[in-house]
Amino acid sequence: MTFQVLERLSDPLGAEREQNAKALFRRAKARIGRSEFKLARADVKVAHGLTPSSREVRDLWDSIKEREETSTASEDQVYARMTSKLMYREYNVGKKKLSSYPRVYLEVAIDGVRLPRIVFELFVDRAPKTCENFRCLCTGEKGTSERGTRLHYKGTKFWRGLTIDDLPPEFINESADGTGRQFEIWKGFLVQGGDITGGDGTGGESIYGEPFEDELGNYDYVKHTHPGLLSMAGSLPMRDKAAEEYMHVPHNNTSQFFITTKAKNQAQGGQGILHFDGRHCCFGKVVEGMKTVNKMNKVPVNAALFHAFLDEHKVEIVDCGQLLSEEEMEAKREEDEFQKLNPVFMIPDKKDEEEAVEVISRATWAGLGAGEADEPFKPTHPPHRPPPAKPTPEDDAIRSAEIEDDE
Repeated sequence: MTFQVLERLSDPLGAEREQNAKALFRRAKARIGRSEFKLARADVKVAHGLTPSSREVRDLWDSIKEREETSTASEDQVYARMTSKLMYREYNVGKKKLSSYPRVYLEVAIDGVRLPRIVFELFVDRAPKTCENFRCLCTGEKGTSERGTRLHYKGTKFWRGLTIDDLPPEFINESADGTGRQFEIWKGFLVQGGDITGGDGTGGESIYGEPFEDELGNYDYVKHTHPGLLSMAGSLPMRDKAAEEYMHVPHNNTSQFFITTKAKNQAQGGQGILHFDGRHCCFGKVVEGMKTVNKMNKVPVNAALFHAFLDEHKVEIVDCGQLLSEEEMEAKREEDEFQKLNPVFMIPDKKDEEEAVEVISRATWAGLGAGEADEPFKPTHPPHRPPPAKPTPEDDAIRSAEIEDDE
């Protein structure tokens, strides 16, 4: 009682108490902005004790509760997002790096039987001119050359299949006593095609008109180290090193190419074809359809005629073209998913808002199973909400009691 009397004597008008309450009010608002809700509640509680009749203090108390609930919900969303696959997808965590190399394909038929397509990736960063020549010959976009040659691989033939030797096929048995299954020993070396003028390896023409140079500068070229590599055949690639040196003609690239198929372990000589390195420009690799390439390599050949396929067998390119790269395919897939989730973006005329609302509503109701999507749609507007009523003295008393009872 004595303390209250002294307080009234020192501040008879209550101005100091009001200033303290305002300071606490401002500090509480600042702490709300920093999400320090516990400290903000303590300030509001003291401010309410100093000015029990202040409605602003009671409103601030309600604001603390709302902001705290919103913040908790946001934290839950962030945690759920961190523990879901979404974050890993967005930030490419633990995800295979996608290739940006352009892709082209060849569809081949052996004696009229169509085989799975062969898909290549082109190393445009290592041999850009060679890659562009091959890509354009796959798409046929250059039309006809000045000499009247159709600059397109479609309808041309693979004319040659070379193996590591000319001996008959060899087989190995899975069991020592010879009673098991027989497996053929693979003897592949390469298959060659791309002669768009003669079809027999004697011709060829590039999109540039004249033969162009080998892109093998500064020894920073792709080497023939494994099967499935795509390389230029400016001159006839030979199995023997001495024959290769004799036959090789540099800077004579046109449209002919070959695909390596040699697949031997190190004990059998390895997969590499070392005498091709520095002579033939390797500019791509097979990413799909290697089984088709190997089947071509098994077509019977005439060993006396540079291992050309026999006349009774036809290995033809029946179709070819360009595909999307891995990066472009992934971007297209994500765009398709986005459009499925956002039907408004499927409408050609985005200015037509009524049509956009109708599409979204149809998709929503159809997804919820609340009626047929074909039913006519009538847009509805949300009901008018009256402004909130002003708190009554009873409401103020309830909120004051809530503040005082807070732990």
